[in-house]
Amino acid sequence: METMTNPTANLTTGPTAGRSSRRRRHAVRIGGLVLAASSIVGGLADAAMADTPPAPQQPKMELAQAEPGKSPHKVSEFVSSAGDTWMDVTFRSTAPKVVVQLSTAKPTIGADGTPSLPTNPQYLTGKAVGGGMDQLANSAPVYEYKLSREGLTPDTQHYLLVTLPGSGLQTPNYFQTSRATKRRFVKVTPLSVHVIDDADGAFRGAGELYFATRVAPDGDALGFGAWGSWTKELKLNSGASATLPTGLWQVVQTKQSHAVIQMQGRELDGSYGACPWEAGGFAPTTASNSCWDFGVASAVVSGPTGRYQGVDTKVVDVKVGRDPSLKFDAKVRVETWYA
Repeated sequence: METMTNPTANLTTGPTAGRSSRRRRHAVRIGGLVLAASSIVGGLADAAMADTPPAPQQPKMELAQAEPGKSPHKVSEFVSSAGDTWMDVTFRSTAPKVVVQLSTAKPTIGADGTPSLPTNPQYLTGKAVGGGMDQLANSAPVYEYKLSREGLTPDTQHYLLVTLPGSGLQTPNYFQTSRATKRRFVKVTPLSVHVIDDADGAFRGAGELYFATRVAPDGDALGFGAWGSWTKELKLNSGASATLPTGLWQVVQTKQSHAVIQMQGRELDGSYGACPWEAGGFAPTTASNSCWDFGVASAVVSGPTGRYQGVDTKVVDVKVGRDPSLKFDAKVRVETWYA
């Protein structure tokens, strides 16, 4: 018996199954292309991200506020030198500007602990200089300051106050110190004398004259004070001159910027026994009596007020200012130095 098959079965199921299979294979191929493309795009994106540097981090913005408390600035490398009437000061600080005051008065301290001096402030701007190890450690700039003063009082303590401002609300910091100027010495040496009137009259011969020289104490022309050595008796007529011997000098220490140079002259009019006198320790005298005629020649000499080295030397003329019986003038060497 021959077995019969359904002829439509191959017509209906065969072709349909073939198209479905082709669709699936096509879909698989498309899906594979999509996946491959995605992999390529993803790889390119990853490569691009790998070559792109990260975005810079923005610094945190904070409001600048002044630190409370005192200024952090201080004074370092302080050096001073002085003469009798001048003083030089140098120092360094991290403060770009400072205020300095110099006074012979001591600083006073206020209720808030702030020091002050009764002198006008001087504002200084520092000169930037290279720092040492300190600057390498903290990177703070260093400034140098120089202060020079002249016309100061010799042998006197001078007080220096440096104010170092801070920033913002900071209170200033302060540096205080004191330095003394050096002592001033003045030496007077009489060189020669010229007699204008020997107070002996025309018929009494040459005068019996004595002379001594001094620096008036504290510039007081009428003050009591010692004299230098007196000359021996000089027999000089009116109009005569004489070179005075050496060794008649006097040295004094003074704080004055000037010196009053005086030469006391006296003329004997009687015997020594009848007219005793003291050779020093008295004020200059211009007078006449039965024993003596006194006359004083003087001059005011300005001393150096600025810096100088060694000895400042002048030769001055001293003259009788009033009208005594004994009249004369003289030349005196005046030497000034400090130590």
